[in-house]
Amino acid sequence: MIERSPLVWFNPADGYTVHKRMKRYIPLLLDTCALVALALWLGGLAVCWTVLAPTTRSIPSDGLAAAHDVLNRTVYRFSAIVELCGLVLVALQWVLRRRFQRSKSLFVVDGARTLVVFIALFCGEYGRYVIIPTLIKSDSAGAYTTLAILALVQAILLIGYMAVTGWLHSPGQAVSTQPARQAATGSAAPAKPHERGQKYR
Repeated sequence: MIERSPLVWFNPADGYTVHKRMKRYIPLLLDTCALVALALWLGGLAVCWTVLAPTTRSIPSDGLAAAHDVLNRTVYRFSAIVELCGLVLVALQWVLRRRFQRSKSLFVVDGARTLVVFIALFCGEYGRYVIIPTLIKSDSAGAYTTLAILALVQAILLIGYMAVTGWLHSPGQAVSTQPARQAATGSAAPAKPHERGQKYR
């Protein structure tokens, strides 16, 4: 029996096991981060435009200017969160871009999902750097309407992104990738002994 040397502190088999566990849990951790970013983005839109905006617009005329200023400043601060959440989602989509490459159809759908995030992020950036500064300076009704439309477009895109994400991770789609996985690895059943003999006759 060969004893293990005390100088050998790393076992390659242990390293392989740790590597397999990391490959299993890292995508789950990244999916959780994406879910948090999506919840912050979509939840913030809902709070700003279904709770805060109607409340400030219904205030009497003597305090209307101050209420509009509060709304404009709040929306501007929230736009920074939108920018951060959008960048996080895009980065996570890029890191996990090879997840569905075994199935061509699922890979295309995942690419379309990334495009949806880009469009939603563009709407948020356009509102942050173009519309909101105009709204803060002039408090125009046109800028307010445009910003509300951009928020509605973002909400629709994010709900679509969430629906497609749930469809991609459904059990049926996970099963449909198994034949493609076998084709990609090129695995085939070993030939039987009598078939080997017939092959060389």
